[in-house]
Amino acid sequence: MSGTKPNWGAKSKANSLPKRIDMSDLGDDNVILKEVNKQSLYPDPNQPRQEFNEESLTELKTSIEKNGLLQPILVTEEPQGDDKKYRIIAGERRWRAIMASDSIQRIQVVIRNDISDELKILLAQIAENIHRENMTVIETATSYKRVLEAVNGDVDRAIQLLHISRTRFSTTIGLNNADEQVKELAQEGITKDVDALASLNVLANLNSEKATEAIEQIRTGEISKKGLRKTVSELVKEEKQAKKQNNNTQTNDSTSDKTAKNNRAKKERIYSVDFSQSLMEDLVAFLIERQNDDENLFIKDVLLALKNAKK
Repeated sequence: MSGTKPNWGAKSKANSLPKRIDMSDLGDDNVILKEVNKQSLYPDPNQPRQEFNEESLTELKTSIEKNGLLQPILVTEEPQGDDKKYRIIAGERRWRAIMASDSIQRIQVVIRNDISDELKILLAQIAENIHRENMTVIETATSYKRVLEAVNGDVDRAIQLLHISRTRFSTTIGLNNADEQVKELAQEGITKDVDALASLNVLANLNSEKATEAIEQIRTGEISKKGLRKTVSELVKEEKQAKKQNNNTQTNDSTSDKTAKNNRAKKERIYSVDFSQSLMEDLVAFLIERQNDDENLFIKDVLLALKNAKK
């Protein structure tokens, strides 16, 4: 028996991720430290982290073979038949590295059967991965969504459990609905800057082609990581201004068209006056009197039209 709480790793230095997670309600300090066969562990299918870099796993395997496992794997005892009986709560990456080793057969685990609540398990997994900067931003966004669902949509409770600001929570969880090309960039791990990715998503909604161009420039390094957030914000600002100008132009054109249409309608009403019979006869007589005036071509045209109308 040991009263030492497992070390959850160093705090993240990334500005785009939470600095710490409140885990005060994960249970007391009573734990069981035990050495078991590595085959008896199995990964949690609901683990927030889904991406594991093979090269990094190989390096970790070499390190563990040389220096040993410096931190036990956190598990809960849940028999699943055969030899599988320990569900991994935190430390799947270390377990994967050990599974790839031929020289290591047994592994130290910390059994925490007091962590039976799925929400507490999820919080522990988020803590493990975010503090080690292992999860992609999209994986983080998905895990935040799961926490929100677990507390029945109570945002205040979710941010309290995650120990992050409401703004950070909203910005991150919003990436669950991001444009696919933005999600792909995040999954590639090129950037973990949540604000930059959120701005890229806004740009994608405004102008998909411009967003695609910007993403390619990020991949090639034309847009540096250091200036990423500022550059993308400027692109969004430019696109919004262009859209606003375009809308103003369309509004002005529409107003001009409407004015011209109204003017035509007024002229048509002038020429469609319903003359009385006597007025018509007086007008015809006047026009006949002036019809030989070569300069009054307009009068001749009107006279001809009136004659045809009388027929």
